[in-house]
Amino acid sequence: MARIYNKINLPTNTTDIQMFSHYLKAIESVGCVKRSEEQDLFASVKKANSRKNTEAPSQDTHTRQTLALFGLISISDDDSFAISNLGKEVVSFFSNPDEYSEEKRIALMLKVFLRWELKDDTYQRYMHPGYIIVRLLCDADLDFYFTNQEFAHFVMKSEFVSDRQYDQIKQSILDFRKGIGISEYVAQSKAGTFLASLVGNWNILKSEDVDLNSKQSKLGDKYYLAYLSPESEEETANEEDIDETEDLTVLDDNIV
Repeated sequence: MARIYNKINLPTNTTDIQMFSHYLKAIESVGCVKRSEEQDLFASVKKANSRKNTEAPSQDTHTRQTLALFGLISISDDDSFAISNLGKEVVSFFSNPDEYSEEKRIALMLKVFLRWELKDDTYQRYMHPGYIIVRLLCDADLDFYFTNQEFAHFVMKSEFVSDRQYDQIKQSILDFRKGIGISEYVAQSKAGTFLASLVGNWNILKSEDVDLNSKQSKLGDKYYLAYLSPESEEETANEEDIDETEDLTVLDDNIV
């Protein structure tokens, strides 16, 4: 299949939010990073903190863009950049994690995720994919979950360009779940990588393997179930409930 350009591109090259904090701390120490300085800075951070024993690529083409997508750096007209206030919050958390309750940790992770902003003038797309994802996971009509394949189906559809299309996005996922118009795309590898990072190191989702229904069986043997929540009350006794829907409503007003 030919590569599809008119879609929601997922930031899958750098997904570990703790690695974000290392980049941000280095940026904060410099103050204002010039475009000509960023490659050396990113390479030094990656060499010092990456868990992989591989050499850094000769050209880092993703880190700056990813940090900007989540509002963690501010880019000036001259293309230099500096850490943003939200970026400073992330650095503060990872510098002193014991000072944060679980509720505050989740609130900060969601704040960064909801800030994810996608602007694409070529295809007239302006939306907040993190906001859409959180709304979908809080939606009773979807039974508070979606799968890797449903997520891939959503991000690959060129007609989705705005937060205001939430109802259309939800209906598209419901139709896909019912086997109506099985997606021709379902390039779920990147969708799976992205969701796995939110489960594994952001710790704002959890996942389960579930059997596919018969109409979707040709797409694979299993798929992930991802929920917006910490561990359930049944799994963690005496854990204080967190109302994610209430948090979403507060942040909703700041986005749409």
